[in-house]
Amino acid sequence: MMKFWVANILAKQGGKALGRLTDRVLQAREIKRLRDYVEKDNELDKQMRQVQKNQNKILKNQELMEKEIATLKKDSHPRADWICMDCGCNAKKVEIPTKKLTKKEK
Repeated sequence: MMKFWVANILAKQGGKALGRLTDRVLQAREIKRLRDYVEKDNELDKQMRQVQKNQNKILKNQELMEKEIATLKKDSHPRADWICMDCGCNAKKVEIPTKKLTKKEK
């Protein structure tokens, strides 16, 4: 029955109905392809996800290193100049290090 109905429409309107039908089918296919492209993951989406994971790992490592550096700076001691070893004096803490003396200046 359906074939007869389609045949009657095609006979009455000639090729116009067939043209419209093919246009609608092609349009539906294009919409489906576009929807698939937008909704489904493609290779670039997968690559971007991997890049984001790597970036998160790098940022976590950077934070850990910054914390470690902060604790090392906190635990470190200030710079000291060495005093004469002949008299047995120990090193004294100096805020601003002095210029090193060369052998000629001693």
